[in-house]
Amino acid sequence: MKLCIFLFILIAVSVSGFSQDGQPKMRAGFLQMVNLVSLKTPSFIEVAGLSMAGGEPVPTGESSGVVALIPNIYRFSVANESAKPRSRGGSVTVENGKNVIIVFFDEEKEYRDGSKETKLRFTIFRELGGNPGAKLSLVSLSNRESLKITAGLKRLTLAGRRSQVIEVELEDEVDIQFEGESLGEIEIDKPIHYIGFLFDNPETGEPEMSVIQEQRLTYQAPIDDGVNKTKKEEDDPDQEVE
Repeated sequence: MKLCIFLFILIAVSVSGFSQDGQPKMRAGFLQMVNLVSLKTPSFIEVAGLSMAGGEPVPTGESSGVVALIPNIYRFSVANESAKPRSRGGSVTVENGKNVIIVFFDEEKEYRDGSKETKLRFTIFRELGGNPGAKLSLVSLSNRESLKITAGLKRLTLAGRRSQVIEVELEDEVDIQFEGESLGEIEIDKPIHYIGFLFDNPETGEPEMSVIQEQRLTYQAPIDDGVNKTKKEEDDPDQEVE
């Protein structure tokens, strides 16, 4: 099993102007996009009309890297030919000096007539004020209805698209296991928020885990636009890129 860890690291960017105390003003926010789409066909990510990874697919379980952007509202999208529609997008506000993460994944929708389609989805993490201290959340983005795992000595059942908080303390080492096999160990070595995402490996269908570490990020479950809707009632077109 593969464990991917994404840690926000501030990078040097150009600055514009100086504050009253002579310090340079930060004129950039930071955006990172993580691909957890479990389809076998490749996924392509764009932001502000620019293709990430030099126009190459972003592998499942990997990140676009941290991008420094002038504070503004930006359009983004993910595309995969096996999904219907093949692309999905939205907009994100990048604020001065703050971090934003967009996580892309897929979801199988079953309609009342029994037909099924794979939909692309995303959830956005925004930076909040304050320091939450050491915190661990686990989220299943697997297409399984639920995942039974162990986190350290605790046995858990993760329902899809919902966050479950695990009590941790500094210097804890939490081994996440599925069916007796380790998905990875999360070392709680800083007073920050650790978020572990469980997703399906495109080749094997077995769960893997990616971990995001950032001091002030919070997880909010994606809006459920209706598992049992008819096709005509499907997603808000303003959130999809044809």
